Amino acid sequence: MLRNKVIMVGQGSIALEFAEYLEDYGRLFPSENINILGYLSLPGEEDRLADRFLDLGSPLLHQPSSDYLYMLGCEPNRYPDFILDLKKRGARFIRFVHPEAKLGSNVSLGEGVLIGPFAYVQSGAKLGDFNLLEMYSTVAMFAVVGNFNHLSPKAYVGPDCVLGTSNTIGLNANVPKGKSLGDQNRIPAGACV
Repeated sequence: MLRNKVIMVGQGSIALEFAEYLEDYGRLFPSENINILGYLSLPGEEDRLADRFLDLGSPLLHQPSSDYLYMLGCEPNRYPDFILDLKKRGARFIRFVHPEAKLGSNVSLGEGVLIGPFAYVQSGAKLGDFNLLEMYSTVAMFAVVGNFNHLSPKAYVGPDCVLGTSNTIGLNANVPKGKSLGDQNRIPAGACV
């Protein structure tokens, strides 16, 4: 249950998208009492939240508090140092699964994972920490996804695949069954690895 104030980490398009999902969730489940306090600004991101939420400054200057929960609002593979620094200083990151996403049985979700609407994590899949699955993306059965990965809309990671750390799987890209990808790969839109 989300009863504390939430601070977004990031202020770009991803932050806006997931802030709206979180607000929608709050309207669907008013007893959850969700309140986005503001956001921490990351360098190099457009400010898409300025007209809606309070800019709380740089994550480097922010002192995490147990009074707040933190939510990933950026491409995780662009900012792992900021995220890990906040975590090291006590920030507690929430997992968020959109109510219209689907999770199979026996899935494992790490800290700070965000799953957008109509995304599907199939049975036995394992997601590490700080992964972002945008709308309609799929992680198939028994796939293992490391930390700080970004699956763009309609990206597909096939059964028994293994993704390392800090990968980006582009729009409509396909990682077929059993493939292993290391770290820091950028799979372009529409590609099949």
